[in-house]
Amino acid sequence: MDDITLGADESEADGVVDKAEEELQTISLKLARKKSKAYGPHWTDSEPPPDDLLLGFRREGLSGEGIDILGGATGTDGYVANKLQSVLDSYRPLIERLKAFAHEQRQDSSLLFRSCAVPRLYYWLRLLSQRPSTSEVTALLSDEEVMNAAIAIHGLGEEDTTEPHRRQMALPGEGGGEGAAALLQLPWLRAAESAREKLLEKLPETEVLTLAKLLEGRTKLRLQHDLTASLMRIEADALLDEFGEESRDRARLRSCRGPEASGWLTTVPAHPGLRFTNEDFVTCCRLRIGATQHPSLASDFCSCDTDLDPYGDHLLCCGTGKERI
Repeated sequence: MDDITLGADESEADGVVDKAEEELQTISLKLARKKSKAYGPHWTDSEPPPDDLLLGFRREGLSGEGIDILGGATGTDGYVANKLQSVLDSYRPLIERLKAFAHEQRQDSSLLFRSCAVPRLYYWLRLLSQRPSTSEVTALLSDEEVMNAAIAIHGLGEEDTTEPHRRQMALPGEGGGEGAAALLQLPWLRAAESAREKLLEKLPETEVLTLAKLLEGRTKLRLQHDLTASLMRIEADALLDEFGEESRDRARLRSCRGPEASGWLTTVPAHPGLRFTNEDFVTCCRLRIGATQHPSLASDFCSCDTDLDPYGDHLLCCGTGKERI
């Protein structure tokens, strides 16, 4: 119901909605009043709707915060925030199921989390129009939820996942992380100009489009993917530089990088290749991010009957190819 009448007041609000409902019924359609976000002009924060009109909206169970146009959110910050929140609300049941599934098969749950759940969340958030004041808050909330879900699915504990551990987990699998990428690092949820400047500073040899071109739309195939990959590489290099030259943490992170290094994380379920018991998988995840091993989870032998060294590094390079369930 876009711009039905520009001069509507409280007395006309009921009639406009009733008339729309009648017209929809003539073509066998029903008006879902509870899903009607708004009708009338495109109200903005600087020009809010008249107070007398809002009373009519509330009486009909409608919202005056914005208008849906071809699935794209427009209107006030409150309307955009509600849209973003609806994405998170629809995402939570999937995460809860994966966390429950992790108690049975952590390796499979990890694969579904990184390859399905997280990309689905970011895809839907990218489709929504962004308001800095609401997008940043929602991104922070979703980052915290995604990270907590990753910690639970991989059998880690919040008490032994420090800030460096979380930063590594936010990297993609080939960067040495668990794929729980941080939304605030994605360029389309940050100030576009600052993201571009950071890329120019860190990757001067890379061709980066002007801000005007970025705002024109999809000017290059897989543009968002390439920008995100560049930012993730910058973050991975920054984390690597924080470790000492001869430190075990630096060697550990370098060994976890590259497409082949994360192969054990992406094993296809029921594939006759490298597989882990839940306990071994948790041990490997802790080794991968350098987290403390709990004595209750420590094992003296790999499931291929090889003695484990004190750090359990053998688990990351075991190449027996046996089924390890």
